[in-house]
Amino acid sequence: MRLEAGDKLATIRHKKIEGYMDAMTMTFPIQDPQEFGALQVGNCIDGTVFVQGDNLWVGEIKHTIAPPDLCVPLPSAEPQKTP
Repeated sequence: MRLEAGDKLATIRHKKIEGYMDAMTMTFPIQDPQEFGALQVGNCIDGTVFVQGDNLWVGEIKHTIAPPDLCVPLPSAEPQKTP
């Protein structure tokens, strides 16, 4: 998971959402400030994707413990420096 605090966006690698979208990595808005504030990079979460017209967001976020192969950290958004 990557977080963009200014816009309350979380980039999440998610499983397939039956009848809606395949598994992928996607950036979602998090509307609830408390839910966004509780997120940390590398968290594994369960949540609900809400859709209203052209808008979608993730809410009802619950932090989970998952096997290491199921909740894999996203690569860093910044290039790694080599010494």
